[in-house]
Order: sequence, then C-alpha cells, then structure tokens
Amino acid sequence: NGTSFTNASGTSDGVNYSAASTGQYRVVISDGTLTSVSCAISVTVNAKPVISLTSAPASTVCAGTTVTITAAATGDAPLEFQWNQDGVPLGGETASAINVLTGGNYSVKVTSTKGCFIESSPETITVNPVPVLVITNPVAVCNPLTIDLTSAAITVGSTLPSGTVLSYWTDNAATTALVNPGAVSTSGTYFIKAQVTGTDCFDIAAVTITINQTPNLVITDPSAVCTPATVDLTT
Repeated sequence: NGTSFTNASGTSDGVNYSAASTGQYRVVISDGTLTSVSCAISVTVNAKPVISLTSAPASTVCAGTTVTITAAATGDAPLEFQWNQDGVPLGGETASAINVLTGGNYSVKVTSTKGCFIESSPETITVNPVPVLVITNPVAVCNPLTIDLTSAAITVGSTLPSGTVLSYWTDNAATTALVNPGAVSTSGTYFIKAQVTGTDCFDIAAVTITINQTPNLVITDPSAVCTPATVDLTT
C-alpha cells in the first residue's frame, strides 16, 4: 500500500516478511545501481473471533445447582463452538452455551467461517457440597428433665462435609435462634440447620421433642379398719 519496509521481517536475510494487515504488497530489490519491483500480491488478514464468558446464576454454587456458561462471541459468521472441560473436548457440546453440574475449568474454542479461531480463557466453576441431615427424634422425658438437641445421636447418619456447623432454631426459616439447645425443657418442633462454613450450602430439618409432665399425687390416708375388713387402695 505504498509503505516501505527495509528488512521488515527482522530476519537475518531480509527476504521474508510476515504481513499482519490486509493490503497489497510488492518487493523492491536494489543493488544500488539496478532496481527491480515485483508485481503486487493482495493479502487478506481475517480477524479472529472475539469472545467473553459469563456464568449464571454464579461461578460458585452448591451441589445440584445447574450453571449455564454463555459465550458471547463476534466474528465472521457462522461461528462454530467447541466446549472443553479441563482442556478436554466435551462431546456434543457445540452450542454457544453449556449447562454444567460439576466443577472444573471450562473454555470454548470459537471458529469463524473464515477458519480463524480463538480459545477463551477458562471459566472456573466451583461446586460446594451440601449437607444432608438425618434426624432421629429423642426419647421423651419427664419434667423437670430436659433434652439436649446438640447430642450427636439426633443427627447420626447425616452427611456433614468438612466445615459443617450445626445451629438450632425455633422456625424452619432459621430466623429465631433456639436459646440453650443443650437443655430444652418445652415440648415442640424445633429445627436443626447444617451449613458449610463460608458457603450458602445448607440443609435444615425438623426435630420433635416431648417433655411429659410428672404426675402430682395428693394422698389421703384411708380410715383404719378392723380385720377381716380390707382397704381398697384403688379408690
């Protein structure tokens, strides 16, 4: 396009030149006395696609949540997509978006109709485990005895990932904390919440306790009788 390059490629022989933009190129050879100009050659440099990734609802989720990763790509259409997980192509995943349930590094290779391609930076998806509570209601007791809701026997059989913390509540929305869960003295249904520290992953389950009232006996001694008469203690 009329711009001169001397040994433009930076190579030692000064013969090769890598064209980085579209245009017409000629080579001029001169020994200081004679000059030779080549015919023009047209070079077309097609642009690579441009791509960005987004994850919804988030890139860090709890197990069982589907994450949709969407590739927003521009380039010479139609564009072709190939998704990869941890660098390995995923069979059949050739749309502009992918739904995933497992953690990993997801990327997508986008190829334009001109054959130019680019692979995105990886989108890291983190899937945190969710606790699963199994509740065994405690054996009923009589007043003034109390029930310890923090007893391990109540949650035996539960799946509690590392970092799980148990808390105790009076409602299933876990808005009102139970005071002194280690010594509950009132019958009712309470709630145990298991949550993995640093995440929004939790399970909540009901536990029912029964505190029976202890009978209050008032005794009136029967009148004395003479044998062979008897006294009926069931009256």
